[in-house]
Amino acid sequence: MRLLAAALMSFVACTSAWADGHEDLTIADLRRPTMPVADLDASAKFFVDVLNMKVGGRIVYNSPVLRKAIGAPDDVDITLLPLNDRNQIGALVLVNAPGMTIDAASNTRNATTLALSVKDVNAVYQRAIAGGYTVLMSPEEAAKAEDYPPEKEMILVEPGGHRLIVVQPPPADP
Repeated sequence: MRLLAAALMSFVACTSAWADGHEDLTIADLRRPTMPVADLDASAKFFVDVLNMKVGGRIVYNSPVLRKAIGAPDDVDITLLPLNDRNQIGALVLVNAPGMTIDAASNTRNATTLALSVKDVNAVYQRAIAGGYTVLMSPEEAAKAEDYPPEKEMILVEPGGHRLIVVQPPPADP
């Protein structure tokens, strides 16, 4: 319990410094799904270019809990890079540490898949193709494969090999 309290106090100190000038940012905004990536810049570019997310400031956060969770070596800094979807601050946090092992090939086969909601799945598909990113299932392929969901879907792979299901919910009934 003391370790968790110390980690949270450290997190508060790091994020408070980052939050300066971001009046609408709170500590809770950074408690979002984390995605370990080998290359912060390449993954951030993907989320900005394809999914229109915004990138927050980099935060060095050397929490023992996070270090254990991502398998980072003891003697390196862990860097967090918060992203948002322009409607919600801190929708996703990219995590990187030198020496952290990420198996991109395994990620595309059997790692956790993150589902993200978007307004226009076809626009995301076009940006992914234009950027040369991997599309595992296009919106057209998804529509043929599924006979029940009213939403539009597709599957992308970000540069670190993580699979993302991109979903466009159906319009709300008037």
